[in-house]
Amino acid sequence: MLAALVAAFAFGTAIEARAEIDHYRDALMPNGRARDMAAKQADMRACGAVNGIVFDNDFPRANACMKAHGWVLDRVVHDRRGGGGSPNDPLDPMWQTCPFVANC
Repeated sequence: MLAALVAAFAFGTAIEARAEIDHYRDALMPNGRARDMAAKQADMRACGAVNGIVFDNDFPRANACMKAHGWVLDRVVHDRRGGGGSPNDPLDPMWQTCPFVANC
């Protein structure tokens, strides 16, 4: 039993977590102005989001709900994959801004 738990834990930590941020824009724009963030958050909660989070398997339903509330998916921003934790990772923003400065 203990071996099975250790194996399950080891397997669970080996899976890389992926995340993305979905940006919605106001398609209704009452009086020519976009609704505020409070209105968007209220509609997200009404569509099943918990603390602003919708899981992948619930996304199609939540997206259709948001569309029914007048919000359309504008863009999706994916998390970048980790570069292995190297201090010289070329994908690290610090490395891109000042690669040869000692105390950047």
